[in-house]
Amino acid sequence: MKESDWYVTVGNRIKCSRVNAGYDTQTKFAEAIEFDHASVSRWELGKAIPPSDVLPLLADKLNVSIDFLLANDIKETKQAKHHDKVTIEKAIQRLIEYYNKAKKEGKANPVGWALKKTGEWVHYITTGMGR
Repeated sequence: MKESDWYVTVGNRIKCSRVNAGYDTQTKFAEAIEFDHASVSRWELGKAIPPSDVLPLLADKLNVSIDFLLANDIKETKQAKHHDKVTIEKAIQRLIEYYNKAKKEGKANPVGWALKKTGEWVHYITTGMGR
């Protein structure tokens, strides 16, 4: 997968942003925005696009802009420009570093810890906070 494919569709951008914002399930996110789980599922699967009056709420809860959620060309958004700085190779390298650190520190679940830390790092870089 090319790094530009990470956020190709509106649904993928919603899903990745949801996870990065700390909503690990569609149900938790649906509760936070006071929508049903089925709606969130349809949005993430690309079977529906959120109504325009819901977009400001989604953007707020996901810590992204409406432009980012709906961008036809991912490279047009500010977040995407920062996202382009992150390569898959760098993310894999960071994952390995976190895993090795977790093993060295004797963490109970080194894989899970490394995946969580790598996700936080990717979010930090892609939201423009890690310039």
